[in-house]
Amino acid sequence: MAFITIPQKLKAGGANSVKSFGAIWLLIEAPSALYEPIKDFFQSYDGYTLTISLLLVIVYAIYKSLPPKSVTFQLRETETNVTIKSGDLFDQTGVIAIPVNEYFDSQVDDTHVHSKSIHGQFIKNVLNGDSNEFDKQVKASLNGLTSETILEKTSGKQRRFPLGTTATISTNGKKFLPFALAATDINNYEASASMPQFTQALNGFWGNARSKIGHDTLCIPLVGGGLSRTNIGTHDRLELILLSLLAQTRNSRVADQVNIVLFGQDKDDVDLNAVQKKWS
Repeated sequence: MAFITIPQKLKAGGANSVKSFGAIWLLIEAPSALYEPIKDFFQSYDGYTLTISLLLVIVYAIYKSLPPKSVTFQLRETETNVTIKSGDLFDQTGVIAIPVNEYFDSQVDDTHVHSKSIHGQFIKNVLNGDSNEFDKQVKASLNGLTSETILEKTSGKQRRFPLGTTATISTNGKKFLPFALAATDINNYEASASMPQFTQALNGFWGNARSKIGHDTLCIPLVGGGLSRTNIGTHDRLELILLSLLAQTRNSRVADQVNIVLFGQDKDDVDLNAVQKKWS
């Protein structure tokens, strides 16, 4: 499991402290043994030397124990580079994936679309709350694609698309790819996805994104947490995203550069060093 824990941090910090102290002391002792004036200098400041050495060790150990903000590696047997990093999804450079429900609902009312979801934040903050613009561009890009009409869904959109279906929205010089990640319970309008549905959605998205991004960087959030209700742990969701990307990329290139953006609690749960070690 690639999670950061307090014991792991303490263990890493302790190991770094021992290594650092040994290195610093070697830098002091080796010259002292070879050159008498250096030895006399350090002996005259013996207490200060130890204190400064310990302070340097502590500072270095803390620095080495801090988790990196990003890691980059090349997917094995492919030409695709993956960067996993923390940040604001909407500030990223490149084509940005937006997880939505399979109806592509646009009413941000905490029922059809939750205001705190990426879907809701996209409509509110990127489209300035213009759900009509969302509807217009989604309708145009999904025109002619397979769907079914669910008359029992009496509120919101009634056209249901297969998971993985991907639309295109362009605004303010940026391109976004809303894609159907979760299924909606028409009785309470809650979205969720089982592991097979989650995998289906990812595979469909990579396949659809392939023809939409050209040579741009593809940015996708660590989807499936929170309001997506997959009940899949953070580490497992990241692994499924990477595995599905690897499988699709081996068939045919999806993107030269894929950025997976961590946000919320996920950015604190993922041990980026462990992920890079496993996937490099």
